Amino acid sequence: MRKYVKCVLVLCLCLSMILNSLSIFASDSTGNMARGTYMSSAKVYAKVSGENDVIGNAVVICLAQVAEIDVDMYLQRAYGNTWRNVTSAYNMHVTDTNELDQSAIIYNVSPGTYRVYIEVAVTGYDRLFDTVAVGTATFTINT
Repeated sequence: MRKYVKCVLVLCLCLSMILNSLSIFASDSTGNMARGTYMSSAKVYAKVSGENDVIGNAVVICLAQVAEIDVDMYLQRAYGNTWRNVTSAYNMHVTDTNELDQSAIIYNVSPGTYRVYIEVAVTGYDRLFDTVAVGTATFTINT
């Protein structure tokens, strides 16, 4: 009986070690994308400068050095309950690093309700990637 209990305990220990070493995958274009592996945080900030200029700042922090961080930043305007891009993408790209901190300035923004919106893709050296999209709170341009 004692030998049977030992075998069951060893088997349970082996199974728990196997479960702890398995990776969890989501899907990408190739069908295998590790989620949450690279990116620690992605934040976007907006500041109205002067009367009608907007400064957008994207900050992406990774857990370790990655192959590349790619950010597309847009100024979006509210039309009822819908957000529409009013600028083309401001592309921000860095390689072989663990963070991105870059800004873009949009001049002469017309009156309305806006937000700054970013789409982030972080690619590791194994070509797997994390993605996220983040927007700021709304702000109003009056002049």
